Amino acid sequence: MIRSTILTIAFAILGVAWAPVSFAQLGQAAVEQAAKSYSDAELQSFAEAALEVKRIKGTYIPKLEAAESLAEQQEVKQAASQEIKRAVEERGISVDKYQEILASALTNPEIAQRVNKYLEGIRA
Repeated sequence: MIRSTILTIAFAILGVAWAPVSFAQLGQAAVEQAAKSYSDAELQSFAEAALEVKRIKGTYIPKLEAAESLAEQQEVKQAASQEIKRAVEERGISVDKYQEILASALTNPEIAQRVNKYLEGIRA
């Protein structure tokens, strides 16, 4: 259940800059950070950012689908990326830290459980 919640959020928010990220890269980053423990504040910020990124992407996906040219698609992606970056950073974490925590949550059940606790608290 916890892992599925994290995976659902992850698929909705993966690729903060709308750039493809391979699971191999995510897995490698998570393994490198496996020994690292995240503070409650970092995980709270991540959870808040994750939900905001999900909301932003939900706003931009229809715009992207409605784009009539590659140039228009690029403009939509760029606007979304800027808004996502701002949303993540406004919650006190960098985009790199956000992606690092996401990778850890996808590969480390303990981190996933801690993130899920914050996700559930925010939604309630």
